[in-house]
Amino acid sequence: NVNNANDTGIICPGSSYTVNDPVIASSNVPSTWRWAILSGAGSFSSSSVLTGSGVVPSNPTYNSVGGDAGSNVVLLFEATRTGGACDQRKDSALVVITVRPTLVPPTVVGGQDRIRCYSTSAGTMVATPASGGSGPYEYLWQYRAAATGSWVNIDGSNTLVLNHTMLLTQSTEYRILVTDLGIPSCGTLVPGN
Repeated sequence: NVNNANDTGIICPGSSYTVNDPVIASSNVPSTWRWAILSGAGSFSSSSVLTGSGVVPSNPTYNSVGGDAGSNVVLLFEATRTGGACDQRKDSALVVITVRPTLVPPTVVGGQDRIRCYSTSAGTMVATPASGGSGPYEYLWQYRAAATGSWVNIDGSNTLVLNHTMLLTQSTEYRILVTDLGIPSCGTLVPGN
């Protein structure tokens, strides 16, 4: 019989998932077997063995793509037996892989362009929440001299509202980063400026 019929995985778009555990009992080796993608925009890795006869050598790896985001990918394993009481019997198992939605970074409401007088603060800035990925999210604001230098983290700026009190002495850029803290984590993103 085919076991592991309830194999499920959760991944982020662009990630890979290797099917868990053998799907067929060694005492019931099929004459032929195959793997197929029933739904999904991605593909099996080039090293995956997808058809054969006898013992299944390894389980395949599915490589997701952006088109899989926010959907379930369904893989099929099908084994056919020949001879004896089970002649031409087909057993199958489905593997369902949940692909999280694409992580979308926050954006600063009203844009980042503001005119401030010399030696005044940037004032309050607000960003829209991130979405997609697994969630929850962690935020971090950064600043730098306009179009130059390295980005500097603003301590304690882990919310969508920033009131940066530093006095500005030059043109300054701000941005907000998001890190997906969920399982699986779908990474850290910086919004487009």
